Formats: sequence, C-alpha cells, structure tokens
Amino acid sequence: MKKKLMIGLSILIATGSIGIASAAAASSESKAISKYRNMQEQEVKEALKKLDKKELLQEVNDLSKDVNQTELTTFALEIIERSNEFEYGELLNEMRNDDNTESFGQLMVDTYIYKSISKDEKGNFHKKSEDLKELLKDSSVDESIKSKIIMDSAMDNSDIPLLEEFIVNSDDEISVSSFKKLSIIDANAAKDQAENVLKK
Repeated sequence: MKKKLMIGLSILIATGSIGIASAAAASSESKAISKYRNMQEQEVKEALKKLDKKELLQEVNDLSKDVNQTELTTFALEIIERSNEFEYGELLNEMRNDDNTESFGQLMVDTYIYKSISKDEKGNFHKKSEDLKELLKDSSVDESIKSKIIMDSAMDNSDIPLLEEFIVNSDDEISVSSFKKLSIIDANAAKDQAENVLKK
C-alpha cells in the first residue's frame, strides 16, 4: 500500500523543472518560491534534505500559500518520505493549526496515514486512525481536513453511527464525504440514509 501511495503521488511530478515558475511570475513573489523557481527537481530534493523537520514543515507550508497541489508534489513527497521523523502528536497539531493552509493540513493527514500503515503476519495492511477520528469531533479543525480524514482513514461498522450523524447534521462537504464512506462500509445503510434525506 505504501508503494502504491508513493507511485500515485510521484506521477504528479512534472518532468524537468519543478514547475512553479508561473506562480513565481506574480508580482508578489514569495521568498520560498524565489528560492526554488529555477531549480531542477533533483536540486530541489537535495535542498530539502538539508532542512531539519521543523524547517521542512515551515518551508512547505509557506510554499503551499502560493502554489497549487500539483506544483507542491515534490515538496509533499519529501515530508511523506520522512514521516518517521515526526511524532503522531506533531502531525495532529499541524492539522489543528488554523494558521496553516488547507492543502498543508491535508498533507499532514496523508503523512499521518502513510506513517501509520503497518503490515500484519498475514500480509494485510492496517492504518492507525483512532486519533484522526478524534479530530472529527473538534470544532476548530477545518472542514476540508475532516473530509479528508473521513475519506482516507480506516473505518468499519463501528463508525457507522458517527458517519450517519455527520450525514444528517454536518455541512455539505463533510456530509457528502460521510455518505461516500458509508457507501463503502455498508451500502444498505447508505441507501437507508439517502431515503431518509429524500423524505425530509
């Protein structure tokens, strides 16, 4: 599963230059963009590896304010590849931090999940998701991050009541994500919820 995740992210990387020149052309070019604007991908990777984990997070968060997610891919991959350097609590705190950008917060979810993936003796993959699901109850966490947690974290039948509550009582983004997740876990339960919504 980890290999597939890395491949999925890697295919987004542009060939040759890192591809942020267009964003850097803006009159209010940020210091972070200026640093990497003319670098080739390998040069960017080498520069990022010189940063400690705190510097890396700050650098990528700063970049995420000015570039889109595709342009951010090489930087995101560096964080994910170094996920073992971060404590789970550090990643959770970054998800809670409303000073961070939406895309950076979502990257923290990806990093947490990648770090947590383990393989049992039967070859089955597992994700650590309990702490992530606790964030769903935190009103200070951005809805886009909650939506990503719902879609990407490990959930099972025990989470059906929580998903059903979100479908009924949450705003559109979380409600839709919860319905999609419920459809994966229990199609019949999702059908019942859809019928209940239509009756209202």
